[in-house]
Amino acid sequence: MFKRSLTHSSCVRITQRSTGRQKQWRFTPVGNLLAKVRYRFNSYSFFAFAACELKCFAPRKARRILQGEICNGLKYKGVIMRIKSIGIIGYGRFGSLLGKILSQDFQINAYDINNDVIKQNNKIRAVELNIAASSDIVIFCVPIIRFEKSLKQAIPFIREDAIVMDVLSVKLYPYELMAKHINKSTSILPTHPMFGPDSAKNGINGLPFVLCPENETTEDSRNFIKEYLSERGLKVVEMPCSEHDKATANSLCITQLIGRLMDTMNIRPSEIDTQNYKNLMRMRTIAANDTFELFSGLQLYNPYAKEMRSRLKNGLENIYQQLIDFENKLKA
Repeated sequence: MFKRSLTHSSCVRITQRSTGRQKQWRFTPVGNLLAKVRYRFNSYSFFAFAACELKCFAPRKARRILQGEICNGLKYKGVIMRIKSIGIIGYGRFGSLLGKILSQDFQINAYDINNDVIKQNNKIRAVELNIAASSDIVIFCVPIIRFEKSLKQAIPFIREDAIVMDVLSVKLYPYELMAKHINKSTSILPTHPMFGPDSAKNGINGLPFVLCPENETTEDSRNFIKEYLSERGLKVVEMPCSEHDKATANSLCITQLIGRLMDTMNIRPSEIDTQNYKNLMRMRTIAANDTFELFSGLQLYNPYAKEMRSRLKNGLENIYQQLIDFENKLKA
């Protein structure tokens, strides 16, 4: 346990009772003033207010405080979070990207059906499923069509106080499965990072990350995840699962479909390409880099994608017929 005291006008000292070791941090003038206003002898709320609201600490130190590594019991908006380990189930292209990002702040317990693909270091270790699924936060990064099986295999090891997330490209499907099978006292948070290894190769700053909190999402876990992602520079967007799937059916699903179509047509770049064509080629490249398993899951498990494909097919047929009619009119 720790005790805390104000040492002088701009510093706070933390003393660990068991060892007597002390650490001291300096607030900015504004942070110091507000910390005094929020200070309570029976609460750590002033500390989290300065660390998380005003960013008075260095970002990395603020994250360590949120994780409970510096002082057990620090609160953020009344939330006590001691997040030290994250289990990533499924360590393919995106799972490994996520592991690389999160390993800067947490211990990563990575599991894959082929653990040989996991590049281990002092922050990322390859583990068995029971270890990954018993982490503080559990994130499913498996293909959509394998999600149900992976979830059921992991459920016996998931702790009641854990936060369970997924990063699937569809949201209603995994949400309904998690809500049905996971313990009701466990917080579940469907998410969708709107980027991948290709689009994040130059960094993740400003990239959108969708959170889809539902009734089974606790306010504590929602606030913690949102604060952490925002601090990492991501643009956090919140929406219901149904709204997400409607939006992505007319954006992600259709771009993946067109990109795949261009790939099957064997279309290649040339030295006289317009910028619009180059944009299409980039769409083709990104779609071709994803597995067909991912593509098929995106199309088949989004309940709004079938209607989009039908409209796309009808639109192409209508345009094609208009061309034929116009050609016949010119010949007449």
